[in-house]
Amino acid sequence: MIFSIKESYIYIILIVFTFLSSILLNYLLLNYSKVLRKGKIIKNGERWSDTKTPTIGGTTFFIIFLLSIVFYAQFSLILGLDISIKEVIFLTVGASIAYLLGLYDDTFYLNPILKLLIQLLIAFILIFGDIYIKLFNVNFFNYILTAIWIIGIMNATNLLDNMDGTTSIAILGIAVSILVLCIYNNVIENIFLASLLMIIGIILGFLIFNWPKAKIYMGDSGSMLLGYISAIWGIKYIWNLGNLIPNISYHWVVPFILIAVIYCLPIFDTTITFLKRLIYRRSPLLGGKDHTTHHLIYLGLSNSHVLFLMMLISILNIIVSFNFINHIDHLNSFFYLGIFLYLIIIFAFLVYTSFTNVEKSYPNEKIKRGAIK
Repeated sequence: MIFSIKESYIYIILIVFTFLSSILLNYLLLNYSKVLRKGKIIKNGERWSDTKTPTIGGTTFFIIFLLSIVFYAQFSLILGLDISIKEVIFLTVGASIAYLLGLYDDTFYLNPILKLLIQLLIAFILIFGDIYIKLFNVNFFNYILTAIWIIGIMNATNLLDNMDGTTSIAILGIAVSILVLCIYNNVIENIFLASLLMIIGIILGFLIFNWPKAKIYMGDSGSMLLGYISAIWGIKYIWNLGNLIPNISYHWVVPFILIAVIYCLPIFDTTITFLKRLIYRRSPLLGGKDHTTHHLIYLGLSNSHVLFLMMLISILNIIVSFNFINHIDHLNSFFYLGIFLYLIIIFAFLVYTSFTNVEKSYPNEKIKRGAIK
């Protein structure tokens, strides 16, 4: 695969612009928040650190994302590249609602039911804009799966933002995985590929301030926005795998496998945490220090060690998903078994860590016979 000169210029400029803008804007807002003595104090025990740290990351994400979309759309038209204005509009509208939803939640702690309804609205907007999962012959089931996917990934990304850098590393791994698949399969000219580069640049700049000990948090505004955009990548390139490999036939189960591999960090963390809360008779909707990332700390790892472990898993995900796509036209049962075992190993490891030192997850409650009494 070879980029044309036009495409190379616009994508190089895009990732450099987002990276430098992210550093500059986070730095400026960080210093501005210090002057005004702003910053949200985490009082609900959801994050590992309860320090007073400004949650301005989501605002920088949103500003740079909008500027990048305008830049990409304008220069694509000037250079004569293919661009769908309709896709740009619906992508931007959904991103705006996701950001505002998180921003309101950062400020006032939004009711979970109302949050769910707004996320459902975002899913409907994308469906109306023809951005939805097209896996079944009956669109009703496609719409249902799309809504579940959008809501699930937005909330999983939000829940994973419980420690410095965790959501940033997870989304960065997802973005790079899908970017590698797109470049390898010559999918290089659309707003969704551009959004991969935008988010990669934004996160790399943000991590300078979000690495432990973080000076800035992304807040719900940032995690909701990242969850929304990463969910769209999944729809566009993995669930609708024909957009990635249009001339190759594959088994219907392949998109499910790829989703499980590429999105395993947010999916596994949310699944295990919810199951544990149900087992120990806690509400799955309440926050707490009982995520897989927290339990890695309980085992003796530092925050930075947890991020390095997440990076390792993300690199393995890139390798596994690339080889899976590369051999998709002649896969055999042993290949499927190998990927299944890979996922089982990661899941089993996270389950083991999450059910070790459970008393540290719920320090104020007595644990007896596997349940909170």
